[in-house]
Amino acid sequence: MLLSLLSGLLVAGCSSRGSSADDVARLLRGSLPAEWVLSSSVDPGRFKPLRGLPHPLAQLTLANQSDTLTWVLSPEKWKILHPTLTLLLFPISDLQEVEEAVRQQGYRSDFPPVIFGLIDEYILVTSPGYVNEGLHTPEAEATIQELKDALKRTVQIR
Repeated sequence: MLLSLLSGLLVAGCSSRGSSADDVARLLRGSLPAEWVLSSSVDPGRFKPLRGLPHPLAQLTLANQSDTLTWVLSPEKWKILHPTLTLLLFPISDLQEVEEAVRQQGYRSDFPPVIFGLIDEYILVTSPGYVNEGLHTPEAEATIQELKDALKRTVQIR
């Protein structure tokens, strides 16, 4: 009896987590430029964790598969990548805890959390390392600015 009750609660929790991620993903997809795609995961094993934050509901990855960026690592070595933006999704009820983590980790971490924006009842968090895999050239920044401009229709960007 107890086992079936716990199983039911676990399934309900997972389906509500998936539902919130799906709802936000649907809203974001409606604002994306044509060449951008969005994938989401509610599997905690696939999240890119950021120190100091509570556990996110989901990870959303936005990628422009039709564009490429070149990251020159050394004269003989470079990396070709697609413009990307990874966002972690938190309930608005975690806002105070997320803001505190942003304040504390901004001084302590190589990949500090940054509040990207608010959408409905959710917080979207990113990090400089989550934007174009950490590449911050003017060209790379321009690809993300185009995405941010499009998302302003749906997200209250901070």
